[in-house]
Formats: sequence, structure tokens, C-alpha cells
Amino acid sequence: MDAGQPRQRTVLAALLVDAGRVVSAEVLIDRVWGEEPPQEARNSLNAHLSRIRHILADAGNDCRLLHQSGGYLLDAAPAAIDALHMRQLISQARMSGSDSERIALLRAAVQLWRGEPLAGLSGSWVTRTRLALGQQYVDAMVAWGLVEVRIGDPTAAVGPLTELAGEFPLAESVSGALIQALAATGRTGDALNLYTTVRQRLVDELGTDPGAELQAAHQQVLRGHLGSAPPVPLPRITASTGPHQLPPTVPQFAGRAAELAALTNQAHANGTVLITAIGGTAGVGKTALAVHGAHQIADRFPDGHLYVNLRGFDPAGPLDPADAIRAFLEALGVASQRIPLGLDERAARYRSEVSGRRLLILLDNARDTAQVRPLLPGTPSCLVLVTSRNQLTGLVAVDGARPVSLDLLSETDAVRLLINRLGQHRVQTEPAAVADIITRCARLPLALAVVAARAALQPHLPLHVLASELADHRLDLLAGDDPNSDLRAVFSWSYRALTPPTARLFRLLGHHPGPDITVPAAASLAGVSPTAVHQSLTELSHANLIVEHRRGRYAFHDLLRAYAAELRDEDPQATRRMLDYYLHAAYGADRVLHPTRDSITLDPPRSDTIKEDFADPDQALAWFTAEHDVLLAAVEHSAATGYDAHTWQLAWALLSYLDRRGLWNDWVTTSRTAVTAADRLGNPAVQARTHRNLAAAYTELALYPQAHTELQQALALYEKTGDLAGQARTHYTLAFVWGRQNDQTRALDHAEQSLLLHQATGHLVGQADAVNAVGWHHAQLGDHDQARDRCQQALALHERLGNRDGQAHTWDSLGYIHHHLGNQTAAINSYQRAVAMFRELGDRHGMAATLTHLADIQHGAGDDQNALTAYQKALTIFVELNHPDADQIRTTLATIARAEQ
Repeated sequence: MDAGQPRQRTVLAALLVDAGRVVSAEVLIDRVWGEEPPQEARNSLNAHLSRIRHILADAGNDCRLLHQSGGYLLDAAPAAIDALHMRQLISQARMSGSDSERIALLRAAVQLWRGEPLAGLSGSWVTRTRLALGQQYVDAMVAWGLVEVRIGDPTAAVGPLTELAGEFPLAESVSGALIQALAATGRTGDALNLYTTVRQRLVDELGTDPGAELQAAHQQVLRGHLGSAPPVPLPRITASTGPHQLPPTVPQFAGRAAELAALTNQAHANGTVLITAIGGTAGVGKTALAVHGAHQIADRFPDGHLYVNLRGFDPAGPLDPADAIRAFLEALGVASQRIPLGLDERAARYRSEVSGRRLLILLDNARDTAQVRPLLPGTPSCLVLVTSRNQLTGLVAVDGARPVSLDLLSETDAVRLLINRLGQHRVQTEPAAVADIITRCARLPLALAVVAARAALQPHLPLHVLASELADHRLDLLAGDDPNSDLRAVFSWSYRALTPPTARLFRLLGHHPGPDITVPAAASLAGVSPTAVHQSLTELSHANLIVEHRRGRYAFHDLLRAYAAELRDEDPQATRRMLDYYLHAAYGADRVLHPTRDSITLDPPRSDTIKEDFADPDQALAWFTAEHDVLLAAVEHSAATGYDAHTWQLAWALLSYLDRRGLWNDWVTTSRTAVTAADRLGNPAVQARTHRNLAAAYTELALYPQAHTELQQALALYEKTGDLAGQARTHYTLAFVWGRQNDQTRALDHAEQSLLLHQATGHLVGQADAVNAVGWHHAQLGDHDQARDRCQQALALHERLGNRDGQAHTWDSLGYIHHHLGNQTAAINSYQRAVAMFRELGDRHGMAATLTHLADIQHGAGDDQNALTAYQKALTIFVELNHPDADQIRTTLATIARAEQ
């Protein structure tokens, strides 16, 4: 087919390299006439296109030139165009699972080369394209040669590779493949001589030593490993004409398997338009993931790869989208003088340039959607990867971007990162120090990388020394030698972008003690309305400085907390407002959960503290459960900041919840802190109360000597102040402790003293509790008739007072008494009523203990089916509570199972 004079053949070539894709008239003019086209270039182009259309039609080879919106499309099957057919065959070879098929496809690909491409044509675009196609051929030959060496016929590769090495004497990939082919055919001496020759040539002409791949090939020959090595992946084949701007990937990249899969699986070969928005907090590894993933899929985009750092949070300000587009246009070969001035005009030219091309475009460190949108291509053949510290909601909602959210590294991936950078031996030698480093770095990739760099520079420094330094000077130690690796600097770029109210909230959050915070707590901390604080929390969330990790609960990692605390907001009342919120909310929840419990008097909260209301026990219990860790931290924080009244009162408000949930270690911890705070206050009544509460917690953990010590101190303080009600409650607790120690006589004595004192003070709930205790200890001493009468009196009084907690415990006592009186039906009924009430109250321990008593009776009566059900329910609860009774139930269940066999 005669394509006419050289200029017309250049137009045809400019269409052929992009066959199947629309090419704009501007692109064609640039390719054919260069940077300074004549004024008549467009008219000449139209004339050439018209003649080409007729030539193709006359040739009758199913190749057509179509005029479409945005430009011209050469409609031809890839097999009709050697360059495209070669690329297609190589792509098929890469995806083939059959060795024989891979070899056949690669042989067919390299046989398509028929000498110099675009012969007889000239111009800068022709030169670039010719070089790119030549490099593609070289890459294909190397790929074919390596596959022949590994799984085919190495002898067949020697001749072509020798010829190619003569044409490209400085191409290390060609020499490396030829060295392997020679060695695989038994010509080891020739292979070693070739390496020596190439090495000297590189030194003489380029002043450099051989690269890693060529050296590796040499080492394989020396060790005799060639021919036995497993098949290797095919080298990537470079694109024909496009730019290749991707930054180098991180060689020690670790983890992120799920995120990488989500990213790479979206880059389909069929060219569907895709935008992936990678978000996450500062230092979490967004760019590393994007670059690493981009390199993995780069060969799917043969027209090139564009990259720009949009500097969205740079102190000097973000990059103007117009400047980013200008850089892209220049990379795509558009002459500087032909780039429009305005943003809209540049964006239009950019979309024309990329139209129909398969490009990978990485937009790194974007500030917001407005900065990104002008850089989006309008063609359904590109993949755009965007990274940002902000949640690009508009890009997801309007432009269809698929979000990939990066969290902190898992423990496993954090260890892998350190192994990759420090070596397996060093990391595995000090597992405790490694775990401590990972915790101190909050599993943040940038922090781990900085610490690893310090460790690598000091190879003889034990890791436990580094971990200790991190504990004392965390952010100081995480300061790198440039802003991009200095945690404070990296965090500051996000912080400075916040609005003033949100920046203030961020600073205040650094002083919040718990692992997360709600809107009411944050509003109280800041002294603003819930609506205003919700707006700030949303802004922080969009900036990835905080995460709504559960609905309505916001958290950030420890390094951000440390940075926020360093910024210091001068609001002396913030801590008081926050503690007022937690104290009054906890007190209100406790009153709903246990309304008959003795009350305490709180100082009123500050007027700008948010008030919580609880409609029923379920809501109160749910609040306690959600705030559990925060409340424990608040007790310690209030003590550390001098709010001693808040400390003991908050610990008091937690008592019922911790007891019902069986969280006795937490009860001991908070009670100890409360005792210390009460001692600082010097109020004997408060001191006595905290000592008694601590004793009750000790008793649940079977720490009886400590419990007696605390109770003696409490009793002495109550007697000193003449507080009969306090003495009555202390004797009640002493009865509980002695009963647990199985000294029922002493227990009964203290229970009766408690009853007398409660009667003297007229405290009806205390009387009912004491009467039940008297009945229970009579039962333990074998006086079951007396025990039944007492417990029935207690039950009647609790029912009159509406005390569901007291009723549940009394029904449990009656179940035991009826069982020992031989009335099994009444015993089962009593236990079942107690279980129902404990379930209603959310008292997990009371419910499990009573279920065990119920199961014991059912098992003794031969009702093993119901007994097993009750035992299993009790076991589940005891396991959740980490309670030692779980082992006893397991033993019982094993005994029942053996009996059934």
C-alpha cells in the first residue's frame, strides 16, 4: 500500500500508534509539524486525512479512518499493526499460565520486528517514537531470551541476543540475558568473558559499574545456578511513546495486602474509567501505597504514567492546578508556547491530549476535590490515583471515585516493616523491645520508618534502648533530617489547614484522657454547643486527624494525641468541664441503674457542661459499657490533675456497673485511686467510704487480708465521726467477707450488727439487705427454717421498696434455702426468678452464679438437658468475665459427659 509522500505517511504513523483511540487534531499537528507548525497546518492535515481515508478504503483490509467527537480514530484490529500486535502478544504472554504458550507468544512477538520502524520519516516525534519502539523490541527480546533460558531452548536465544548485544553494547539487560543464555548452553567461559567485557565498557564509556541485575546474572554463572532456577516473571515492557514519571517504589514496602488488591484490581485492562482516592492520616503511608501499587500495574498503561505532588498541605501553599496541567502537557509533548494560559483552557487541552490514551495518572497529596477535578481526564481509558489527608467526599460522590482508606498497620505488618529494614535476626532477637517500639510508634508507618532508620544507623544499639528513649522523648526521637520525615512537621501541615475553632478543639483533645470521645463530651471539653463541636469533629475527620471508628465515637492515635497536647490550649476550665460531664453523666446513669443505692452530693456542673439523661436501665448500662475505658481513664486523669472530689465520686458512680459486669480488677484500680484522693482531701467520711468500697472489690478477688485492713480503717473512721449508717454498711461488708472465708458465725454476727444499726438509723433498704444477709448466714449454718423466715421478710421489704437488685439477691438466697429444705420445685422457681431479675438488671455475675445454682439442682434431680443448658449459659458469662468459676463448670460438664458415655 502506497501511503504517499513523507508528510502524509507521518500523519498515518501518528494515527497508527494510537489505533483504536481518538487522537485530536492538535496532537496530530504536534506530531507531524513539531513545536512551530505553519499556519496552513490544519488545512494540510485535513487534506492528508482525506487522502488516507480513501487509501485505506481502496486497500480493502478492514482498516478505516473515522472522524469522531474530539478527533480522529483509526479503526483497525491490533493484529494488523505490528507494534500493537507485538504489545498484545507480550501482554498475553505475561498472563499465560502455560510455559509452552508463553514461549510461543514471545517468539511470535519478536518475529514481528522488521527493521527500523518509521523508516524514511523524520521529526522530533518520529525520533522519540522510533526510540520507544526500539526499546520495546529490546525489552521483548530480553523477555523472550530469559524465558527460553529458563523453560525453553537456550541455544535458540544465543544468536539473536548476540546480534542484539552488538547493536546495543551498553544495554545491560541484553548483556545479562545473553550471559545467562551462554551459560545455560554450557558456554560458561564465554559468559564470564562477556561480563568482563561489558563491565570494562561501562567503566570506560559511562564511568559506572554494572547494575544489580547484570551483577546477579554474573553471580549465577559463578555459582552454577543457571538452568536450575525457577521461571521468573517477564520483565515489564515499556510503553511506546508516553512519559514515565512514577517515583521509585519503596524497596522495604510491607503489608497493605488488602488495600493493594483493592487498588490493582480496579485497573482493568478494558480501559474503564476509574478514580481511586487513597485517604488516611498524616504518615500512614498513602503515597507509598499509591506508588507501590502504581508500579505493579504500570504495564497495563502503555501510553505512560504521569505524576505530580500537589503539595496540598505544604507550608508554602498547594500547587495551582493550572501549573500541574502545564507540567503534564509538557510531559505529553506539547510545546510550551502552545499551552493555553487559563485553567479552563489548559484543562480542555489536557483532556484532548489524553483522549483515547491509556495513561496512569498519580495525583499525590491533594488538598481537596477542587484541586483535583481539573486534572481528571475525560477519557474512559485512564486510571487516576489520588492521595490526600482529607476525605475527598466530592470526588467520591460526584466523580465516582472509589475510596481506599488506610488505617494504622496491623501488628504483623508493623513487625514485617521492621524486619524489611533491620533484618530478621535483629528484630527476632528482641521481641519485647520490638513490641514496645511498635506501640510507641502507634503502628504509624512513618514513625516506624524513622525509628528503623535510627536503628539502622546504629547497628550495635540494642532495640530495648531505643524503645526506652521513645518512652521518654517520643516526638523528639521521631524527628527526621527533613520535614517529610519529621512527625511534628508532617502533623503540622494538616493542623495549620484547620479553621480556628477546629484547631482549638484539636488542641483540647490532646488533654482528653480516654481512647475516644463523643460529641457531648467534646462539647463539654470545648465549652461549645453540640452542633458546633460536631462541625469541628467532622472537619477533623475529613482531614484524617481523627477517625469516627464507631458511630458517634471519635479517636486518634497516640502520636497525634502527643502532638495535640504539645500545642497546649490555654483554657483552664476545659478539664473541669470535661470531668463535670463524665461525673454527672455517670452519677445519673448509676441512679437509673440502682435507684435504691445511697446517694452522694455532687457540686453542680459548670453551666456550659452538656447534661445526659437516661430513660431506663438498659440505656444507662449501654452508656456505661460504651464509656467504660474512658471512665477508667477519667478517674486517673482527675487524680493526676488535682480534681480529688471528682476522683472519688466518679469511682463511686462506677461501682454498681463494675460489680454487675464482674470487672473487679477495674473496681480495685479505681477504688485505690479514690482512696488516695480521699486521703488528700482529709475528709473522714469520704475516706471511710472509699476504704469500704475498696474492701468490697478486694473481696471479689479473694484478697481477704487486704479487705479486712480496709474495713478496719473504714470502721474506725465511721466510729470516730459517729456515723451509724456508715458503721452499718461496714458491718454488712464484713459479713460478706467472713462469709466468703466460710466463717459463717462471724459473718452472722456482723450481719446482725448491721441490721441493728440500720434499724437505729431507719434506713429501710439497708435493713432489707441486712435481713437477707442474716437469713443467708443462718442457712449456711444449717438453720434453714430461720433462714427462710428471715429471707421472706427481706423479700417483702425489698418488694415494698421497689428494690429489684435486693429482690434478685434474696430470691437467690431463697433458692438455696428451699433446696436444702427439700422443696426442689420452690428452689427452681426461686432461682429462675432471680436469673430473670439479674438479666433485667444487667448483672452478669449474679446471673451466672444463680444459673450455676439452678443447674446444680437440675443435675441432681436427673434433669441433665436443662442442667446442661444452664451450665453452658453460666460458663459463657464466666469466660467473658475471666472468672475462676469457669473451670469448675468445665469440670462438671466433663463429669456429666463421661457419665452419659
